[in-house]
Amino acid sequence: VRKHVALTPEQSQTLTDRFKRLFEEQGGSLNGPQFLDARRAALEETIGADQRAALERRELEELGRQFEERVSTETIVLSRKLGLSPEQERGLRTALENAEKAVAPDRQRVSGKMREMMGLHFAGKEGEDELQQGYDELRALNRSVKERRDAAILEAVGGTLTDEQRNALLEHQTNSQGE
Repeated sequence: VRKHVALTPEQSQTLTDRFKRLFEEQGGSLNGPQFLDARRAALEETIGADQRAALERRELEELGRQFEERVSTETIVLSRKLGLSPEQERGLRTALENAEKAVAPDRQRVSGKMREMMGLHFAGKEGEDELQQGYDELRALNRSVKERRDAAILEAVGGTLTDEQRNALLEHQTNSQGE
């Protein structure tokens, strides 16, 4: 919040206290519609409706910039690695954008699960076996997202690549850890 809106020390403390309470009330999770509604209400009560709306716009703009930066960086890296023509590079960029958009809901689930597990870990509310099971689920979710994303990219650009480029893309996907 502080990154996007100037807060007084009192507002900052009020929001910190409210968010800590929300975190505890949600059982260590900052997930789901209840949290988002409660966050929105806390912000509106503390900084007002106009400032809350401006904050949400800035946060969305920031997410858009981050998305654009990730896609641009990956496009450049893969284009160089695969030796793509300008036309192939444009196709790759479109494939990356579409693949990212397709897995965005799954990435949100991964982020939510990660926040949930971190909350449980630091709150000490789960035993070691339950935490390990949760982290195993998180790894499986991440693998699934990466596999779906990689398959979508390969399907979208595979027909425009030479055999050598296709093999290099497959090697890159195999060796990359995912995000």
